[in-house]
Amino acid sequence: MSRKIRYGAGLLFLLVLCLLTYTPRTNAAVSSDFVIKDGVLVTYTGSAKSVTVPNTVTEIGKRAFYGNNTVTTIILPSNVKVIGEEAFSNCSALKNISLPDSITRIPYEAFYDCYKLTNVTLPSKLSYIGERAFANCGKITKITLPKSVKFISIEAFAYCGKLKTVSIPSDSKLYYIARRAFIDCYSLKTINLPKGLTTLGKQAFQYCRSLTKITIPEGITTIQPSTFQYCESLTSITLPSTVKQINSYAFSSCRKLKSIKIPEGITLIEQGTFEYCKALKSITLPESITQIDANAFSYCSSLTSINLPKNIKSIESNTFNGCKKLKSITLPDTITYIGDFAFCDCTSLTSLTLPDNLKELGNGVFYNCNKLTEMNLPEKIKKISDNLFYACERLSKITISDQATYIGQNAFGNCNSLQSVNLPATLKYIGSYAFRQCYQLYELAIPDSVEMIGNNAFSECVNLKEVTLSDSLEELPESLFYGCTSLKEIEIPENIKVINSYAFYSCRALIDIDIPEGVKEIGSNVFRGCANLETVNLPNSLKKLGSNVFVGSKWIRDNEVEHMVIANNGFLVKYTGKDSELVIPDQVVYIAPSVFSNNGTLTKVTIPDSVTVISKNAFSFCSRLNEVILSEGLESIENGAFNGCTRLSKVKLPGSLQSIGNSAFNNCNLNTLTLPDSVSFVDRNAFSNNANLTEVWVSSGLNEIPAYTFGYCSNLTKIHIPSTVSKIDKNAFYSWDITGKRTIYCQQGSDAYQFALKYGFRIEEE
Repeated sequence: MSRKIRYGAGLLFLLVLCLLTYTPRTNAAVSSDFVIKDGVLVTYTGSAKSVTVPNTVTEIGKRAFYGNNTVTTIILPSNVKVIGEEAFSNCSALKNISLPDSITRIPYEAFYDCYKLTNVTLPSKLSYIGERAFANCGKITKITLPKSVKFISIEAFAYCGKLKTVSIPSDSKLYYIARRAFIDCYSLKTINLPKGLTTLGKQAFQYCRSLTKITIPEGITTIQPSTFQYCESLTSITLPSTVKQINSYAFSSCRKLKSIKIPEGITLIEQGTFEYCKALKSITLPESITQIDANAFSYCSSLTSINLPKNIKSIESNTFNGCKKLKSITLPDTITYIGDFAFCDCTSLTSLTLPDNLKELGNGVFYNCNKLTEMNLPEKIKKISDNLFYACERLSKITISDQATYIGQNAFGNCNSLQSVNLPATLKYIGSYAFRQCYQLYELAIPDSVEMIGNNAFSECVNLKEVTLSDSLEELPESLFYGCTSLKEIEIPENIKVINSYAFYSCRALIDIDIPEGVKEIGSNVFRGCANLETVNLPNSLKKLGSNVFVGSKWIRDNEVEHMVIANNGFLVKYTGKDSELVIPDQVVYIAPSVFSNNGTLTKVTIPDSVTVISKNAFSFCSRLNEVILSEGLESIENGAFNGCTRLSKVKLPGSLQSIGNSAFNNCNLNTLTLPDSVSFVDRNAFSNNANLTEVWVSSGLNEIPAYTFGYCSNLTKIHIPSTVSKIDKNAFYSWDITGKRTIYCQQGSDAYQFALKYGFRIEEE
């Protein structure tokens, strides 16, 4: 046989062999793909798209098809009676499945997350649909329940976003729909609940945003929490007479719900039940109701009126908050309490009669009720709470109980039309901002019973002309009459000890002020901007004066003598000179804050013995100041007094000095320093950043040297510390690394000695 013939015969043989052994590919499952044991399909291992389960199978085992991502169609034989938990869960390609009528239960997560499943026919004998059985099946559009179904479990159809219709026969045996059964089925428009239904679980239809109407069948006794919350298309709902309880947030955010009739027998409207039902115009409450909880009707912005049953005893917090169209409401005489912000932002409410039995009004009850024109507070109201009438811009008249003892923060703030207020003789406290921006308030008498007033209580009352203050006050608070531009005169009571910052700021009509003896302190900016203030009498009792107290006043302009303004009590409050050397007059007893601050000409200052206090920042940043002669009677150098005086090298601290404030000599040019034994207090940073300071003698009167007292004094090498000092902060002498270059002179065994050992200082005994 020739070579060609043999070669041809070989090829023919191979071709015949290939034909004999070829098996065509198929999408159908083969028997080897099924693991079956005693009639139970334990698992399916194949990758076919269409799967017909063998007739020998009577049960689909737990997770038999779990996570299969290729199968699209499954046909079950008619003798399958049981489906195991998660049997088809996460079959991401599954579109169709045939369930035989022999199946009575669909268990836990049987078809969970089969998000392509579109067609499923439920068996005619099915009685139970388990927890999350069809949850997150995002392509299912319709479910028809056979009448045999009795129980739908937790989240059975949850998150089926395209489910539009659930068909339930009128003779259905369904009695129980568990919590969240249809939650977030946002396309669901129609579901008819059968007559035999007795339980609707909480959140059963929450976020069913397309559901338009629902009829609750007779037999339901409770609408559970959030059952229909966020059903934003729901326009009507019918409640049967069997309903005796509506739980919290049951219909919250049903934004298109226009009306609802509450059945007789219900005693409680729970928290947030109708919150954000923005289309709800009216609601009829049965006389059986005795309590309405917090937020029950809050933000029902279309609600115009509501009847309150006669047995209600309280209105809780935020009940009608944001009901912007509520024009009228009648409060029954049984009400004794109205909670926080109950009628807040009821911007159409023009009048309201409070019942005589009312004992308590919470915070902000009428906040921003800007059409409310007048109000009579019942006699039993002793406390006017914070923000009670805040921003009631048209409130012109208020009658306060003769028994009232307390007016809270912002109680009448921004009541722009309030013309007068009679404060009772029982009143003890007026809170911060209580009458702020009451633009039409012309006069005010604060009874002697008032013992305390908060900051800004009457600030920006621009038409306030006359004020009588309580004789019981010991302090005028910060910004008390800030911006009261029409205030012409005021008598400060004799018991006042302190007038705080900005108390009369920008009271431009104020002409004269007599501060009585007994006042010890006046804060910063108290009379700043009082442009017409021409007469000022300061008492001899005054010990402390803030900065910029009289800036912008006529008095400070007209009373300058030799570039100084010295008050009648010897307080130096202003200096405008350009001297290089200055001897402060003997009549000066006090140098006010910042008087010489940022002066660029002074080189030497002599302070008379009459001065006992150099106040904060008095000479701060005097860039050419190199010598200060301090008074022998000086007791206190306050915070920042010589801060930033970078040329100051000569200072002798007098033996009368007791305290030195924070940063008093920070960033100066001191060489050596002796703290007299009279000094008992030195604050943080008092002598920090003195780069040329080489030696310090600490006062025996000191118990403590706080942090950074001599911080960043980079050339400080000799420190004398007496045994009386018991506490030294680890950063008291902090600077860049000069370990071993500093010496502490102290007694052996003293706290200073132990400090030196611990932190690596040299030690010399003395």
